[in-house]
Amino acid sequence: MIRRLLSLAIVLTAVVAPGGGARAQDPGCTWPAAPGGQVTGPDQIQLGETTSFGVEFDQPGENDYVIDRVFDVDGPGGHVTLSESEAVTPTVAGTYTVNGHWTETCGDGVTPDRTVTGRPLTVVVKGLQAPTAFLLLQDGGRRLPGGRRAGAVAELRVECDAHPLPDAVQVIASSGGATAAVTRPRGCTAHRLGRSASRHGHRWSIGASDFDSGATVYSPVRRAARFELRSAGVAVASFDVRFSPRPKHREHVSLAASRCADGPCEVHRLGPTQPFPPLSG
Repeated sequence: MIRRLLSLAIVLTAVVAPGGGARAQDPGCTWPAAPGGQVTGPDQIQLGETTSFGVEFDQPGENDYVIDRVFDVDGPGGHVTLSESEAVTPTVAGTYTVNGHWTETCGDGVTPDRTVTGRPLTVVVKGLQAPTAFLLLQDGGRRLPGGRRAGAVAELRVECDAHPLPDAVQVIASSGGATAAVTRPRGCTAHRLGRSASRHGHRWSIGASDFDSGATVYSPVRRAARFELRSAGVAVASFDVRFSPRPKHREHVSLAASRCADGPCEVHRLGPTQPFPPLSG
C-alpha cells in the first residue's frame, strides 16, 4: 500500500511541477512573428476639424491580440494622448506627429502581454483660408436670340473654402463713379445675404449679387471697371479691367492690373461662344 501511494505522488508531481513538461502558453495562442503597423488617419485637415486615428497592422491576424490602442499627438498646439475611441480637434495650424502604441495579449494567463509601437503619421493642419477670387473675361460678339450680339463681360466670382473665415465677405464692382456691392455679413457659410445691386448706363451695366459681381459693356463704349473682394473689411483681391471697341460689335476686355493680398485668385479668359460656368459659393 505504501508503495502504491508513493508512485501516485510521483506521477502527480510530474504533472504540476514547473518544468516538468507542461506547455508555457495555450495551444491557440500564436504570436505574430513581426508585430507592428502604420498609424492611419488623414494627412491633411482644416483648422477646427475633428479627427481620430487607427492602425493598419503589418500582420492581418495581429488585431486579434490587441486590447488597447493609445495615440500621442504632438505639434504646435502641444501634446495630447488619445485612446482608440477619442478624437482631437486642433486649434493651432501646423505639422503634427501622431505616434501609436498598443498592448497585445494571449489571454492565457501564462504568456506575458507585450507592447508594440507603430510607425508614426504626419498630419498637416491647414489654417483657415480666405475666399478665392476668380475673374472671368469674355470678349463681345456672341450671337443672341433676335440677331443681337452679347457685349464684352468681366465677372468676379467668389468661392469659399470648406472651413471659411466667419467674417463678412463683400463683392464690389465699380465703373465711371458708379458702384454695385453685396455683403454676406456672417461669412461664407451663413445664409444671411445682402440685397442684389445693379447700375445701368448707356451701353454699359454693373451688378453684384451674393457671390459674384460683373460688368458688361456694349460697343462702341470705351470704359474701365474695378472689382474687389473684401473679407473682414480687408481687400483680399482686386482686379482692374478695360473695355475697348472692336469692329463688328466684338468689343475687347483685358486685365489691366490685379492684386491678391490675402488669398488665392485666378484669371480665366473664356472663348467668344463659351458659356460661363455655374456659380458656386
